[in-house]
Amino acid sequence: MSSRQDNFHGDHVVLLDNDGNPIGTAPRLEVHTTETPLHLAFSTYLFNSQGELLLTRRALSKRTWPGVWTNSCCGHPKKGEDISRAARRRIKEELGLNVGPLTEVLPDFRYTATDASGIVENEICPVFAGFVTDEIPEPDPNEVMDVLWVPWADLVSSIEAVPALYSPWAVLQVAEMGADMPKIISPAQNSPDLTAALADVEQLIQAEITKLSRKWRSFNTDMGIKVLPYDFPDWLDNLLIGKGKRLRVMMSYWGFIAAGGRIGSTEYQNMLKAAAALEILHLFALVHDDVMDESDSRRGQPSAHIQASSWHNRANAIGDGTAFGRNLAILLGDLAHTAADALIDELPATLRNFWYELCIELIVGQRCDLVGAAAARKTTITNGSTGSWWF
Repeated sequence: MSSRQDNFHGDHVVLLDNDGNPIGTAPRLEVHTTETPLHLAFSTYLFNSQGELLLTRRALSKRTWPGVWTNSCCGHPKKGEDISRAARRRIKEELGLNVGPLTEVLPDFRYTATDASGIVENEICPVFAGFVTDEIPEPDPNEVMDVLWVPWADLVSSIEAVPALYSPWAVLQVAEMGADMPKIISPAQNSPDLTAALADVEQLIQAEITKLSRKWRSFNTDMGIKVLPYDFPDWLDNLLIGKGKRLRVMMSYWGFIAAGGRIGSTEYQNMLKAAAALEILHLFALVHDDVMDESDSRRGQPSAHIQASSWHNRANAIGDGTAFGRNLAILLGDLAHTAADALIDELPATLRNFWYELCIELIVGQRCDLVGAAAARKTTITNGSTGSWWF
């Protein structure tokens, strides 16, 4: 099983009644049988900057329709998962691609089909289309054995001539979308979509924490962990995922759009990574700032050092709980900075240099804040003062 397949293991699909209402879940790897119940899925059609469609060929190891050509990517949303976000997740997992805004082109598509093995597909399957730019697919070989960029008109002609080469759902979907489908979605190629950007950044942060967690486990032992309810990577996850207003992401996004940036381009993906790194770096700054300011709470919750101190006390651990909490919070902030740096390491040298200067400026600002307070000077927001340090 590949590392990407590990992410799918244990997934459940959403079961539906005949009117399309959720009625429960079933294990994804077990739901497809000769009597497959109606469930929710999605299909996506991805275009490049030349207007060509990405076709994929299903791996020979697939239980159903092995080796046939089909649309760019298919999948199932998890329980409670927004379906367009699920589509983005699956595109990234299966093809290694990031996608711009997704347009729902067949919101009510529904079909049943029976494979030669007797296994049935029975899905309500909304169809989305979107653009990827300056991207080379990196398909998971357990899912996709080949990829091909083709003009839409050529696909339409090929399906009409030899439909057996294609998946039954792709045959039906392409017929419904018709020859003019690329014209319908082309205006969305560079349309602003802040919601999609926020979702992509959230995914980048989650992926970085997952990578950090794996590396952490390779070095770490269980020594002393009973004092903590969970270890540092999970602590970061709790403080980062789904938390905060994501103002830095919004400012990065709209700045990119205002400067004429192209959604889906390499520069756009770099902006998303930088925005994700800024969010993680911001946590570093908040955690350390709370320690230095001796703040008891942050966003209505106990500050990190207060949390750690309470864990120490509840465990009846040895030593000073206050010092323990402060020390662990400092380490947590350091780890957040390390995770942010890891994202920036993937960016071009110009951006890495800018990041280096930003981090120095941030620390200079905090030093000025502390020294100014010690000297009983009131901080003002002017050029060269703390106004620029909160990026």
